[in-house]
Amino acid sequence: MLRDVVAGRKADELVFTTATGARIAQARFWDRVWHPAVVAADLRKTPRVHDLRHTHASMCIAAGTDLLQLQHRLGHESLKTTGDTYGHLMPDALAAQARIATTMLGDALPQLEG
Repeated sequence: MLRDVVAGRKADELVFTTATGARIAQARFWDRVWHPAVVAADLRKTPRVHDLRHTHASMCIAAGTDLLQLQHRLGHESLKTTGDTYGHLMPDALAAQARIATTMLGDALPQLEG
C-alpha cells in the first residue's frame, strides 16, 4: 500500500510528515489522528501507537523471522533487547533447534546398545 508513497525516497527520509515536511509530533498525532480513530473503532482498550510495533514484531516471529533479523528490522542496538522483549513468543525454538542438532549429529554419535 505504501509502495507509491515511498518510491524515490532515500532510506532515511520520513514517510509521514506535516504539511511543511517536518516530523509529526506524537502529541499532535495522538490528538488529531490516533485517539479519534480508537474512539471511532469503539475498542475496549486504548492501544498506544507503540503497540503497533509490538504487533508487527509478533507477526514477524509467527511468520518465522529469527531474532537477529528482527533485531535489525526494529533497530535494536542489542540482540539481548530483542530476545528479552520477544523471546517468549518463540517457545518452540529450542525444540526445533534440538531436532536440527539431532538430525545433523545423528550419524556422528555412537549408537547406544540396549
